[in-house]
Amino acid sequence: MPILAAGCGGGGGSGPATVPTTTSTIEVVDDGDQDQLYSLTPQFDLHVTGSGGYVAITSSLVEVQDPTGLHPYGASWFFFEGTLSQNLAAGQTYSVSLGTTNSSCTPLAVMGTFST
Repeated sequence: MPILAAGCGGGGGSGPATVPTTTSTIEVVDDGDQDQLYSLTPQFDLHVTGSGGYVAITSSLVEVQDPTGLHPYGASWFFFEGTLSQNLAAGQTYSVSLGTTNSSCTPLAVMGTFST
């Protein structure tokens, strides 16, 4: 199950992280390489939904290296990042869902939230 590690502010499943409204990337962390997120990475994106109803969708995910970032995950975890096309609204709490770029399936909620 992917876990949220939001933008440059860190964060994860233990409670909301606070990130700047100018965060341009959202990162999720996965614990294995035997799932579709790992094997089909570009077919996934992230849906970022704010407490005020605001929704942003990232670019297709790419695998990134982040074993020493602001998070508790080590080198054996896999990190995937999507880029936002606009800034986030200030004063919102956001949840993140894993979506697919080529289907109308309901996005899967990812553990964790963050605030701006």
